[in-house]
Amino acid sequence: MKHPQKLMSLALAVALAALAAGASQAQSATGGGEGSKKESPFGKGGDSKNFEVPKLPKKPVDTPSVEDPDFVAARQLFWSGSYNQAEHLFLSYLEKNPDDEPTKVFLQMIHEARHYDPEKEKAVRKALEDVRFKRIDWKEMPLDAAISFLREETRRQVPEGEAVNFVNLVPASAGQKKITLNAEDATLNDLLKQISEQAGVFHHVDSDGIVFETKARSI
Repeated sequence: MKHPQKLMSLALAVALAALAAGASQAQSATGGGEGSKKESPFGKGGDSKNFEVPKLPKKPVDTPSVEDPDFVAARQLFWSGSYNQAEHLFLSYLEKNPDDEPTKVFLQMIHEARHYDPEKEKAVRKALEDVRFKRIDWKEMPLDAAISFLREETRRQVPEGEAVNFVNLVPASAGQKKITLNAEDATLNDLLKQISEQAGVFHHVDSDGIVFETKARSI
C-alpha cells in the first residue's frame, strides 16, 4: 500500500475531528457552553424562552428508595377506578403509617370521586336512631376499640343487605383521649356525639358511612 504514513495521519485526523465534534455536541446538549441553543421541550416549533425546569424538593434522608408495595398497589387500584379496594388498602396502610400525608390525600380523593347517593346517606342517618345500645360501661376505652364495638353492634342490628361503614382517619399519633362512658338505652347518634367529644375528634355522616377525622369539614 502506498503512502502508509499519510493514510495513518489522515485516519488519526479524522478520528480527532469526530471526537471533538462529539464533545461539542455533548456540551451543547447539556447547555454547558455560553450562547448554546437549548432545544424546545415542546418539540419543533415550541417556545422554550420562558420554560424553566421545575426544582424538585430534596428527598428526605429517611425516605426509602423503594416505595412500599402496599401503597403502590393501593395507588394502582385508585387510578384504575377500583375505589373500594383502594380505600381498604389505603386504610390498612394508614394504620401502619399514621402520619403519611399522601395516603390521607388519596383517601380524600376517593371520597370526592364517589358519586353522592342520597339513598345511602338516608339509610346511614336512619341507623343513627334505629341502632340502640342497652348499656355502655367503658373506662379508658381507646378510640379504635370504641369504633370497632360500634361497627360490630351496628352490623348486627341493621337489616340484611344494608351496611354502615365506620372509617377512622384519626392517626394514632394525634394524642387521642381515652373514653369513659356510662349510658343506657342510647342511640348510635348519642354515642357518636359523646365519643367524639371525649376523644377530641370529629365525625361526619354521608353516603359512605361515618367518618372520624381530626378536623371538622368546611362543607
